[in-house]
Amino acid sequence: MNETGAAGAEMPPAGGRGRSPGLMALPVAWIALIVLWSAYGIVASWPATYEYGLPDIVVYWVYFGMAVRAINILWGAWLLAHAYRRAAGFPRAFTLWQVFNIAVSLLSLAILFASDVFVVTGWSLAPPLAEIAAGSALILLVSRSKEAPLVFYDEGTTEPPGLVVAVNAILGAILGGIGGLVIGFAVGAMLVEILDVSCFEGGCGYFAAAIGLLGMLLGAVAGAVVAVWRTRRRGRTARAAT
Repeated sequence: MNETGAAGAEMPPAGGRGRSPGLMALPVAWIALIVLWSAYGIVASWPATYEYGLPDIVVYWVYFGMAVRAINILWGAWLLAHAYRRAAGFPRAFTLWQVFNIAVSLLSLAILFASDVFVVTGWSLAPPLAEIAAGSALILLVSRSKEAPLVFYDEGTTEPPGLVVAVNAILGAILGGIGGLVIGFAVGAMLVEILDVSCFEGGCGYFAAAIGLLGMLLGAVAGAVVAVWRTRRRGRTARAAT
C-alpha cells in the first residue's frame, strides 16, 4: 500500500524503485540519443581538423561543434546518473541542459543564414530544427507532467556518488575553460591596444593568444573547483534538511 502525506497526496513507494517511468522515460532516452549522436559527431568531424585552406569561419564552426558535443557527452552522462538515482532535481537539470541545446541550435541557424560560406539545405536545417522541436516538447513534458515528482523524488540525502562529482568537475573545467578563453582573448586584445604591442610577424596575435590560453587555464581550474564545491555543498544541504 502506498503511503500518503499530510495533504493526502500519494508519496513515492518505499525503496524508491516502485513507480514506472512511463512518459518520463522519453527525456532519458533523448539524453542517451544526444550523447551517442554527439560522440558520432566528434568522430565524423575530426578529419576536418587536418584540412588546410578552409575558410576561418568553417574552422571555427568545426571546433565549436566539437566543443558543444563534448559538453553534451559529459553533461548528458551527469544527467543519466541523476535519472538512474531518480534525483528530484532531474527535471530542472534536464530543462537547463535542453535550454542550452536549443540556444546552440538557434545560434547554428543564425550562422547558417548569416554566412555566405555555408550552403543551406534541408539536411543542414534538420538537426537544429529537430533539436528545437523535440527539446521544447520534452521541456513541457517534464515541467507540467504530474508523473515527474512521483518518478524523480530522491533528494540525494547521501554523499554524491564519485561519478557525479567527477563528471561535474570535468564539465565545470570545460565550461570554465571556454569562458576563460573568451575573456582572456578579449583582455589580450585590449592589452594589445593599451600596451601598443607590435604586430610584426604576428606578435600582437601571439600575445593575445597567450593571454587567452592563460585565461582558459585559470577558468578551467576555477570551474572544476566551483563545480566540486557546489556538488558537495548541495549534498550536505540535502542531508541537513533531513
